[in-house]
Amino acid sequence: MRFVDTELIQVRELGESGPDKYAILSHTWSHGEVTYQDMRAGSALGRIGYSKVEQACKIARDSRYRYLWMDTCCIDKTSSAEVSQAINSMFQYYQRADCCIAFLSDWDTASTDGLRKSRWFKRGWTLQELLAPKRVEFYDANWQYRGDKAKLSADIQAAAKIQRGVLDGKILLEDVPVAVRMSWASSRETKYIEDTAYCLLGIFDINMPLLYGEGNKAFLRLQEEIIKQSTDMSIFAWRSKDNDQKYTGLLATSPELFASMETLVFNPDGLVQSREYNITNRGIRFHLPLTQDEVRGYFLLPVNHGFEEGENLAVFLRQVGMDLFVRARPCERLEPLAGSHGVSRQIQLADRSFHVKILSPEQSNTIERHVLSIQAPKELTLVYVEPTGSWSPSEEILYAGHTGVFVGCMHYSSSEWSDAFDTFVLICHFAKNQWSYSLVRGDDWTEIKPRFYERYRNGANLTVLDTQLVLPHLWEEGNTKVVKTVLRDGCLSIRISHE
Repeated sequence: MRFVDTELIQVRELGESGPDKYAILSHTWSHGEVTYQDMRAGSALGRIGYSKVEQACKIARDSRYRYLWMDTCCIDKTSSAEVSQAINSMFQYYQRADCCIAFLSDWDTASTDGLRKSRWFKRGWTLQELLAPKRVEFYDANWQYRGDKAKLSADIQAAAKIQRGVLDGKILLEDVPVAVRMSWASSRETKYIEDTAYCLLGIFDINMPLLYGEGNKAFLRLQEEIIKQSTDMSIFAWRSKDNDQKYTGLLATSPELFASMETLVFNPDGLVQSREYNITNRGIRFHLPLTQDEVRGYFLLPVNHGFEEGENLAVFLRQVGMDLFVRARPCERLEPLAGSHGVSRQIQLADRSFHVKILSPEQSNTIERHVLSIQAPKELTLVYVEPTGSWSPSEEILYAGHTGVFVGCMHYSSSEWSDAFDTFVLICHFAKNQWSYSLVRGDDWTEIKPRFYERYRNGANLTVLDTQLVLPHLWEEGNTKVVKTVLRDGCLSIRISHE
């Protein structure tokens, strides 16, 4: 590691572990900062930021620290390998420091709320610089000491929205829900979009390669790494800001989406405590009970956290395959599960493996387009649908998902029909961006179902034709029932006639 010798104001190599005691500087970057190359070339004195180096060294020296670490001039930023190592180790650098000198260059001494309004609380990198060190000393724009983290805790708590127990070290970071830690970064900014994720590595005890140029994928990778080492379901507790977005993947695109989760608390009596889930090539795989809202056709995935004691919130899921789901209604508030606030709904529980897709924004937008409206006469009763949650009873719409092949079946009957065997199944198939369908008698469906799924899941297409099915059993005066289907403008109509 490199450190600034506070007596000589020179950069020195001190081995991989560094000195036993050192101070560290936390600040916001401005024009003319002194770089490692400036210090080596002896040209640092002519830089605007040299006064910052001098002042920080003086404070450290007065506190009897021979060495000071500064991110501006102790990292060779021309080396991508060194930058990656430094960013992955940054939290530890601040955690091991005896004292952190926090210089707030815009803290106007004449202002009564200058601390709270400082841009130091708006930068992404300074979040870990506040949390990691045991002692943080704050200095205003004139380099006047204004107090440490303990003395200024009330103002810091108001500015950073971090509970005091975390600030004073009584609550460990790993004991704070993932969504709450994300909320601390929700209003902070970074120069590069990738740094939105990279500045949080230490807060979640994560190490991962840096790939500048990957954009929002960096934040997705961060969440995937968190999932690999944690069963904390609050990582799914976020809300989209796009009111027009009806479907998304299960992972957030930015810490900004966790802004309203700062008061979330763990529910020790939650339904999915310590359940394992993991990332696969189909999405996030779960094996846990899943609640269904039968009225609206959604499923509810519990996050095992709530805003008050005993509350267990859930996110909405829409089923788009036999064991495949996407997140639905992401801009709406999290839903309390039945019983937490007297919520009344019909539910059913299933205990099986399923996957929730990780979608790009483009894929999410296609879900709304890959739908089929189905209208049936009132005399018909929908006995069951497979996949269950792909059908929205309130909208009368079947959802195929965002891509690939979808196969669904809808089993109909009627209490008005005299023969219990007169049921039928409507088969709906989506492939190559088009819908097709077929009708099968109910007593034949059980036999052909396995072969049918095997064939059409592999991409074979049903013929897109108006279809009719004659139900064979006799009715009054020898008449039979005839089921007809007609597809017009994306709406499939089921009609019943007598012959």
